[in-house]
Amino acid sequence: MRELRRLHRLERQAAVTTERSRIAQDLHDGLGADLTRLTTLADLASDAPERASRDQLRKLAQSSREATRGLKDLIWMANPANDTLESLLDRLCQNAEDYLRDAHIVCRFDLAPDLPPFPLSLDRRRNLLLVAREALNNVVKHAAASEVRIAARHRDNHLELSIQDNGRGFDSGVVCPGVMGLTGMRGRIENLGGRFQLESSPGAGTRIRIKIKWPTADHAKPSE
Repeated sequence: MRELRRLHRLERQAAVTTERSRIAQDLHDGLGADLTRLTTLADLASDAPERASRDQLRKLAQSSREATRGLKDLIWMANPANDTLESLLDRLCQNAEDYLRDAHIVCRFDLAPDLPPFPLSLDRRRNLLLVAREALNNVVKHAAASEVRIAARHRDNHLELSIQDNGRGFDSGVVCPGVMGLTGMRGRIENLGGRFQLESSPGAGTRIRIKIKWPTADHAKPSE
């Protein structure tokens, strides 16, 4: 029994080490790239004519906001106090509201009142938040939408999360999987053992649906 407990402890420690390495990679790939872009935009603004300089400064401000959001998300992910479904949805909704407000897009929420207080591992928090961030980024950049709806339900021991916009939509049957980060989003959800669906058609908006089953291990013990 003692050896079994020791083995479980070592497994948890290894999982925490792996997640810390992933966060470090996110800092390098995400925040590092954002800071490089900020430096480049600042250099361009300093050398540009007045009108071009204003354009560069607007881009600089936008990149600065994105870098700040990314850093706050990473800090949030690393905090074990945020290892619940409720905390994840609070963070997701706050991010959506702030980001879409800057783009003058209305954000509405439909969160079921009976969502259970499930604990979530760092891996789940990280991937669900990053997928939601990518989905909202696509809305702002490509959808020409005026409204986004975010819904969450709990059915048959599954979390069902959807992000839907009322934008221009597209023919999802002919879009290359790598476009708009769709391959990465799908991969993140499938690596969690979940299902990722994209529904879109020209003129009818776009909806992303995520369905994830909660394993017994997550029920029994919060993440380390």
